[in-house]
This record gives sequence, C-alpha cells and structure tokens, in this order.
Amino acid sequence: MALIIICVMIMGCTFNFLDISNNVVTALIIPFILVMWFVSRLAETNRAPFDLAEGESELVSGFNIEYGGAIFAFLFIAEYGSILLMRLITRVLFFSGVFYSLGIFGVIKTILVAFVFL
Repeated sequence: MALIIICVMIMGCTFNFLDISNNVVTALIIPFILVMWFVSRLAETNRAPFDLAEGESELVSGFNIEYGGAIFAFLFIAEYGSILLMRLITRVLFFSGVFYSLGIFGVIKTILVAFVFL
C-alpha cells in the first residue's frame, strides 16, 4: 500500500494531497491506481475474498471463538477502526483532497466510499 501511495505522490510531483488531486496528468492514471489500491485495501483489512484467517467449515464461530467480553469488543473495534482509516486515506488520495470536500459533498463522497467497501 505504501508503494501505491508513493506512486501517486510521484505522479503528482508533490507531497501535498490537494495538489495531487488537482493535477490533470494524474487524473488519467488514477483510476488504474485506484483499482490496485482497492484490492490491496481489501487484503489489508481481511475483507472478502481475502478473509482466509479461518476455515469456514472447520470452525463454529470463526477464529475469535476463544475471545470473550471486552477482548472480543476490542478486537472488532480495532478491525472497524482500520476500515475507517482506510476509507479516510482513500477519500483524501483519490477523491479531491480534504479541504475541497468539506460540507455536503464531502459527506456524500465518504458515504459512497464506505458503501463500496463494506
């Protein structure tokens, strides 16, 4: 994932996310990089089809059957926290930066990215 972020920054010729999102040259290549980012993001957060940490036919409740109570809650809070972080990075890198999407359009973009991912 870091290589994809570095690739976007090199194509944008800057480390500023606002300049990257406004660069016309990177807008032609960004859809291909977005697909690579999406697949690596699915693998990083163990979403389908990359959820191979458990064998469905062998376990009753999954790989976290030995966790109970607070540890089980912390596990899922951390898992969904990483999903929210990946959603934020996706919106900042590929959907016109932070400052240009404050307001209702920023909320709509965030909801669409979350809908596609979850």
